[in-house]
Amino acid sequence: MLAVDLYGSALVFEEFGRIIAAGGAGLIISSMAGHMLLALTPEQDKSLDFSPTDELLDFPFLEGDAVPNSMVAYMIAKGANHLRVQAEVINWGARGARVNSISPAIISEAILVLLLGATILSS
Repeated sequence: MLAVDLYGSALVFEEFGRIIAAGGAGLIISSMAGHMLLALTPEQDKSLDFSPTDELLDFPFLEGDAVPNSMVAYMIAKGANHLRVQAEVINWGARGARVNSISPAIISEAILVLLLGATILSS
């Protein structure tokens, strides 16, 4: 979860940040889950928003038992996406580009299956 949703997203964001032209725009997908995590320490937030991408997975608070399950990992990753956009908005703006993050609602698989089933049955 952290390798894809934290590191992978940060890597793509970083690469686009290197080539974005004036008038360009970026959209990073966070999630409402990223806003539901109990507050990290200010040092942890700073680690997630300003650290070089290659260092993101090296922090002790992201290793082993520090992240108890995939939902917590998802919440951390999506919260970090939002933090990284906030940290980069000035740099993008200086280049004449804009970047935003959006936080869609959480959709559980069970609800999605029920909705899809209801749609199929009503067709």
